[in-house]
Amino acid sequence: MARFLPVVFVLVAAAAAVGADGEYCRDTLGALLTCHDFMFEGAPVASPACCAAYNAAFDADPFCLCYIANGVYGRSTGYSVNVTHAMEIPISCGLVTPPIELCGMQGLVLPPYEPSAAQSPAATAASRLPPRWQS
Repeated sequence: MARFLPVVFVLVAAAAAVGADGEYCRDTLGALLTCHDFMFEGAPVASPACCAAYNAAFDADPFCLCYIANGVYGRSTGYSVNVTHAMEIPISCGLVTPPIELCGMQGLVLPPYEPSAAQSPAATAASRLPPRWQS
């Protein structure tokens, strides 16, 4: 776990910064439809456009990628996402592989997927703090 600490810190900081801007993961992940052949049809290699879309989604808010792993993205697009294959996009592209195992971490509050799931920025930031730090 100690080797993940720097990654966790960067991911939490990035999630807090993006969440405060009112962005939604649905918008951040929308460009991943360019990965259709790789995620939905099992293409052997992700396209350059797919790699660019993944990299942009990771840079915008890496915690949004949890919505791919938990199936929300697939349900919202109406496609049957091969989650295992979708999680191989960074490998195929030679990009940073996010520690998806952190998506199920107790107490983690993901950024809102869409406006109906949104909270106020202050509430979202406070909910990301450990329970003993929340007021």
